[in-house]
Amino acid sequence: MDGRWTHQRSFPNSMADTRNNTGRWLITEEVYVDLAITCFFDGILDDCDNGVTLRQYISRRLHCDDMRVTKKLRRNKVLAGRRVIETNYNRRHFVRKRKHVTQADLEAVTSMKLAYLAFEAAFREQKKPWRGYVLPTSTNLSHAASRVAIPALLNDLTIVPRRPSLRYSVDTSPH
Repeated sequence: MDGRWTHQRSFPNSMADTRNNTGRWLITEEVYVDLAITCFFDGILDDCDNGVTLRQYISRRLHCDDMRVTKKLRRNKVLAGRRVIETNYNRRHFVRKRKHVTQADLEAVTSMKLAYLAFEAAFREQKKPWRGYVLPTSTNLSHAASRVAIPALLNDLTIVPRRPSLRYSVDTSPH
């Protein structure tokens, strides 16, 4: 080594092409992250291993670099128009809930997954295929089935977080 500091990528080169979500945050992305934070802290995620940090989980799900998440989850930032980040969430580790999972927990996870589908649809719309962006699919649906299933889910999508006084409505119509 010649004594200069060299930047190490936070992901292997084989995954570099899947980490293509950069730039300005979408509203649907912020709503998803807000709901994911709640589920993460409650320990009710079914696709997260114990010990994974919030930053790692969010960046993997959003197909973006860890630093993009770090910048968004800084102290005193506002997320999805309501959550004020009061502390550094980036280094918190996931601990699976050991108690019985309640109906409210299932509804929270379902809302989070629907918010993720809304994010995927908005991301695909923003990143047109001719620009070379590739977003791996999260389901085993065939391409034709996903073109029908996702819009059907998103037509009247209302995302309800665990707090009954607040409601999110994701508008997927073009503006």
